[in-house]
Amino acid sequence: MYDMKSTHKTYVNNKALPSQIYHKLNVFDQIRFGQSSRIYILRCLEVEKEEIEKNIENNSENIQKPQQKKGWQFKEIYIKLRENDPYYKQEMKQSKQFKGKDNKQEEFSGVTWGIDDEQEVYQYQDESQIALIPELLKRLPDLNEKQIEKIEKYEEKLSKYRNVEQEMQELIKKEQREYGLDEKLRLKKENLQAKLIETQQNLDMAENNVRLSIFEENVEELEEQKKKKNLNKFENQEEFDEKDEYFDRTLDQKKE
Repeated sequence: MYDMKSTHKTYVNNKALPSQIYHKLNVFDQIRFGQSSRIYILRCLEVEKEEIEKNIENNSENIQKPQQKKGWQFKEIYIKLRENDPYYKQEMKQSKQFKGKDNKQEEFSGVTWGIDDEQEVYQYQDESQIALIPELLKRLPDLNEKQIEKIEKYEEKLSKYRNVEQEMQELIKKEQREYGLDEKLRLKKENLQAKLIETQQNLDMAENNVRLSIFEENVEELEEQKKKKNLNKFENQEEFDEKDEYFDRTLDQKKE
């Protein structure tokens, strides 16, 4: 599917497709053009027949030997789903375009409280972890009831966080535009700051539960590994400085 900058956009599974990006369709995808009430469902009898046969084989195997998918298997499937997601493709495309512009950074536009465009995927400070997108998590195969429940809870916490985040963003823009806030709005801002911290903590907890349940990631262990990695980098840098002929050793000489 390829949307050529149409005015009313093209929707797949109630999700507007970014323009000028090829989007891979799957069997049973629901397609809608613009504001039309007519919905088209992609069908393919050959593929459907193959899927039915696979399901029968999988069911018979599960009856003989029930087996839950491992965390690394879920992660591989999730990464493939994310790479085929049109919004993720658009984000990567914009990132490459930005880097190509003489490697110039965007100008500083004031305090943003770490708030980006509301439509962007929720980003994480730790790049070693994969950003969790609820819509894609729900498409993982063979999820059990507890895993689905944890995803839904994470989605709920993420929605609450984004709402508070957006409200804070609007208040900050108002403060910048009007060069300050009155007493009532200042109090509101303080309450929002506290609420933002609280919702962030709840979101982190829900996210950790999803990672542990589906990807079998122990977040605490990952944090410890990250700290050790950073410590090793620091120790290596100290060793490099000692061997550097231009490194200032006058302080060490004074101690002696």
